[in-house]
Amino acid sequence: MNEHLKEARMTYVEHFWFALIFAMESAFMSVILFIHAIFPCIFTHYFTHWMNNCHARIQRRSRTKS
Repeated sequence: MNEHLKEARMTYVEHFWFALIFAMESAFMSVILFIHAIFPCIFTHYFTHWMNNCHARIQRRSRTKS
């Protein structure tokens, strides 16, 4: 556990909140994707935008913690 926290350059509490926020967003996105699976014309780019945003947040965090 400590090795991962060192690699992520986060304390336990920072990592907890960072991961928890992504978990809650992922749960919400699973509902969005379920709706999109039934109605393909709804939320056509929502997931892609969210994934790009997630990637950008992770990249920003890794740059600021260097």
